[in-house]
Amino acid sequence: MANTPNDRAQLAAFAARLGTVLDDSGVPPKHYGRQGAVAQDLKVTPRAVQKWLDGSSYPQIEKLAALATHYNTTVEWLLLGTGSRYPSTLQYAPGRAPGRVPLLEWSQIAEWLTAPQAVEANVTTWVSDEGMVGSRGYAVRLQNDTMAPTVTEGALLSVDPDREVVNGALVIACPPEGSPTCKRIVLDMGRTFLKSLNPAYPMTEVGAEIVFYGVVVRAMYVQEFITR
Repeated sequence: MANTPNDRAQLAAFAARLGTVLDDSGVPPKHYGRQGAVAQDLKVTPRAVQKWLDGSSYPQIEKLAALATHYNTTVEWLLLGTGSRYPSTLQYAPGRAPGRVPLLEWSQIAEWLTAPQAVEANVTTWVSDEGMVGSRGYAVRLQNDTMAPTVTEGALLSVDPDREVVNGALVIACPPEGSPTCKRIVLDMGRTFLKSLNPAYPMTEVGAEIVFYGVVVRAMYVQEFITR
């Protein structure tokens, strides 16, 4: 990529920022499908992605722009670490429309997936989501520190209930006789675990009764909503 600093320290810093963006977007971690997931999202080869993740090379400019768009960041921040990490064009607007998803309370998630029309009348904020989730997608605000420091309390999570649940993904799940929660799923030798990213919380094993309400595809940080 022309006119781009390419010393090892700057390449490593780029790779670290890219890793942070992918973590916050719910992409599986390294060695658990990250390389393939990004390659599929951007329609590039896994080898190219591996070079980005290892800090061996930068993406071409069109792929850098695609990375920024797909994972809700800016080219300047991703490449250089300067400027705003998040696009300034994020908008909030009322009403169902293409590219908008409802901002739900945690207690509304199950009903939204089974009877969306009943929930729709009570939704006051619709989030512009730039088409990153499907027609049943929704947003919900993280209310605790269980995913810190990667995803902090107050983050707005975009969730796709129709995306495949794979090992290492961030998911919204509900244990039997429990409440919906955001966790990383760990699949190991036929066993299923829910893991907090905050090491202060233990990893718990769950059975077949666990209900998945979707895969977190990105986390956004905003200071206020515009609700009409």
